[in-house]
Amino acid sequence: MSRNALGLSTKYNIYFCPHSLFKLHPSFDAIIKNILKKDKNGLILFIRKSSAVEAIMNRFDKTMNANQLMRIRFLEKKNVHYYYHYIVNSDVILDTHPFGGCNTSLESFALKKPVVTLPSKTINGRFTYGFYNKIGVTDLIAKNNKDYVNIAIKLTTDKEYCKKIVDKIAEKSDSLFNEHKSVSDWENMLESLIDNDNNVWIT
Repeated sequence: MSRNALGLSTKYNIYFCPHSLFKLHPSFDAIIKNILKKDKNGLILFIRKSSAVEAIMNRFDKTMNANQLMRIRFLEKKNVHYYYHYIVNSDVILDTHPFGGCNTSLESFALKKPVVTLPSKTINGRFTYGFYNKIGVTDLIAKNNKDYVNIAIKLTTDKEYCKKIVDKIAEKSDSLFNEHKSVSDWENMLESLIDNDNNVWIT
């Protein structure tokens, strides 16, 4: 589907944050604000789910101006096909912080979209970081909030750079989707936890 078919204007640079809204920690608000502040043509998309939207918009209203608030949109949750079309029509995928994504990042890589991430100290904020290290593409791993914003903006303003990064991800992501060692390591770990003589879990 085209942007027009999805109700999105072609004049915008689209940043899609397709995560469950409970992952939108208040510390991430500054990143959202500064992307909209630096990119006057930036539009940030979220997926509408539950009553969290009102609380989040009340939070944004305290730190953002009217123009910035107008460029935040909550999409109605439909079927998975619409979800994928929104990813395809976005310029950049935003990984939340400190609670990041996992499947969302894999889906974005499969659809050849760049994901900006800022790893946290705990495992639920380090999956995208781990994927990038696995494929040897570390360009979109931010060091801090400011770096995160700058990376996101560069992807939309420097099309040649963005294409180079996307091509690199597409070329190397096979090691994420068709790599069998992780499967065998997982099998071996599970087998090591079983007492085969008694067919019970070892605790």
